[in-house]
Amino acid sequence: MYDVDIFKNYNVILNKTNKKYILIYITIIMMLIIIFIYISLNYKYEKKYYTTGQVIIYDNKYYIKTYIEEDKINIIYNNLIFDNDNTKYKIKSLGDEYFIFNNKKYYEVNLLFDLDYKYLINNNILELYFIEEKTTLFKSFIKFFCLNNSKIL
Repeated sequence: MYDVDIFKNYNVILNKTNKKYILIYITIIMMLIIIFIYISLNYKYEKKYYTTGQVIIYDNKYYIKTYIEEDKINIIYNNLIFDNDNTKYKIKSLGDEYFIFNNKKYYEVNLLFDLDYKYLINNNILELYFIEEKTTLFKSFIKFFCLNNSKIL
């Protein structure tokens, strides 16, 4: 190596040429990162909680029995989406008993709402989802990484 004194030989630094394609790639990557950060901070979407329910008959009425996590039990008061439609429903009962699966408590919830005739089959399994809240991508990433890191530690 040779020594270059930048104070005496400033011509070397000023006349140095950079390869343009490297600068273009760096600029494109920086712009994409800025766009991704902007979208993740500003894009809002509705978070949904998916579950399955079983159609049961009790007193000649059809109910849907489903199991919901203890942490998510307050979402049963939000909108219920069934068959791509907002559905009005009533909560028949919220069970005191629970079962544990993968270290999570699940409570039994019985829902009453008007079903189409094609779904009125005893022990029919239906896919339901509740709308939780509006959130951003950034908040979802933070929750995901914080929860996963805490489980590892």
